[in-house]
Amino acid sequence: MDEQQIRNLYEAFGLAMYQAQCIERQLAILLVSLQEKSPQNRTTLELEALYTRAFQRTLGQLLDLVRREASIPAEMETRLTEALSTRNHLAHNYFWDRAGEVQTVTGRQFMIQELREIATRFDQLDEELTALMQGWTEQFGITQAVLESAMQRLKEDSMNR
Repeated sequence: MDEQQIRNLYEAFGLAMYQAQCIERQLAILLVSLQEKSPQNRTTLELEALYTRAFQRTLGQLLDLVRREASIPAEMETRLTEALSTRNHLAHNYFWDRAGEVQTVTGRQFMIQELREIATRFDQLDEELTALMQGWTEQFGITQAVLESAMQRLKEDSMNR
């Protein structure tokens, strides 16, 4: 087998799964933002506990809970449902279902392209969720500056590990 192509295949798979995790995290953040209308009245520890619980949920659980809290545009709802199905297929069956394709150069090339397209769709959906969340959270005083500050702290924390 072509080792470089195999690496490219696993790289494409990893990127698709990473993008799926971005959607998952975005939904968890969105859920906490929708449920906690006054985060300024919570301590940091209380907020961390809320996020920790949300981050422990599966993509399907998060999607169900967000649906209960807010009205999601119909087109986005459809894409989120498709993303859940695709993510679950990737995580549980993708390589098994492609056992024949993975054995050939042409099959692996098809898989690489397919996975890159999935990663792109997931990335676009994540960006749309981010924009949607910003609109909702700004209603509660959580501005872009607050979110950027939190992201900066996250980056700094990761550098100190």
